[in-house]
Amino acid sequence: MQNECPECGKSLAAKAKYCSCGWRNPGIENSSTVDYRCHYVTCGRRCPLPGGISSSVFGSTWYCAGHWRTLDDPQEGEAVLLNAEKNYNDILKTYEDWRKKLLSHLHKKGKNANDTNNRNR
Repeated sequence: MQNECPECGKSLAAKAKYCSCGWRNPGIENSSTVDYRCHYVTCGRRCPLPGGISSSVFGSTWYCAGHWRTLDDPQEGEAVLLNAEKNYNDILKTYEDWRKKLLSHLHKKGKNANDTNNRNR
């Protein structure tokens, strides 16, 4: 038996938890929590930094840049982990939100284009 999505009207499976339009079934609790931390683990300690690099976009194993570079070197991996644990907040401050950078660049580019158009009039 199929149901329709209350948001967009698409056909859904009888026990659908969500729809491609973004609707989520409020009656079903989401018990799976996504953990975005780097998957590097050693001596029972896991890297606290966000994982952003994987060998596949469909992969479930994501590493921070430091651990991605040192996957074949356990000593370097341990050093990256110690640094991440010790300087976590300082490291996160260095991460730049790419959207801010992109929007700033586009704004400057658009402003320059407008200045050029105004000079040509």
